[in-house]
Amino acid sequence: MNCTHRHLSTALAALLLLAWASSTARAQDDPKPPAPAKVAASVEPKAEEPAAEVAHALQAAEATTASANTDHAAAGNHTGEAAHASEHVDNDPTHANVSSATYEVIDWRTDLAFFSAIVFGVLVFVLSATAWKPIMQGLEKRERGIADNISRAEKAANEATAKLAEYEAKLAAAAEESQRIVAEARKDAEAAGQKLIAAAQEEAARSRDRAVADIESAKRLALSELAAQSTDVAMSLAQRVVGREVRADDHQSLIQDMLAKLPSQN
Repeated sequence: MNCTHRHLSTALAALLLLAWASSTARAQDDPKPPAPAKVAASVEPKAEEPAAEVAHALQAAEATTASANTDHAAAGNHTGEAAHASEHVDNDPTHANVSSATYEVIDWRTDLAFFSAIVFGVLVFVLSATAWKPIMQGLEKRERGIADNISRAEKAANEATAKLAEYEAKLAAAAEESQRIVAEARKDAEAAGQKLIAAAQEEAARSRDRAVADIESAKRLALSELAAQSTDVAMSLAQRVVGREVRADDHQSLIQDMLAKLPSQN
């Protein structure tokens, strides 16, 4: 395909170069009229030239008359220059009529137009016969490539959208799972705290009960010791009062008698 394109480009360049060379050759074969601008520019200097030459001729004539030793040939030359100037003024058509030398710049060339049309037709025919099919194939191939690129881009965009949706769903699930874990951890922490509080309260109650039991036991022990000591003291006093030894049985009967003598609280 690249080789065909290079051949077509070379053929097209050759045809265009041939057309340009033919047009240039035909244009050079035709006589070129003087440009109006140059004619107009040369009018004024040539119009002033005869006056200068006449004045020069007059000065030369005066110089010839005043000087006797002046060369006659020089005088003749000056006279010839004056005559040449007069003849130049009479015979130069550009000084006589400037408007007659103007030339029409825009000119329709039928042969050149016909040749250009033939070259254009040949070029169109050659391009349609050789380059049209490769050009269309290249355009179709490029169009298919663009369509394939668009299809791949759309597919990639759809896949990216699907992956993004999946990623967002995973993020949402992870966030929900983390919230659930945090809620469970908070719930477990609260339950553990309640258990610790209950255990502490139970332990405090048990400690209080043990303390109360210990206090009651100590109280009973103290009362028992106090009763024993009181009995001993009472027996000692009774012995001193009665004057004889009081046995335990006597002490017991004495206590019963004292209790019987006490008034009833009923």
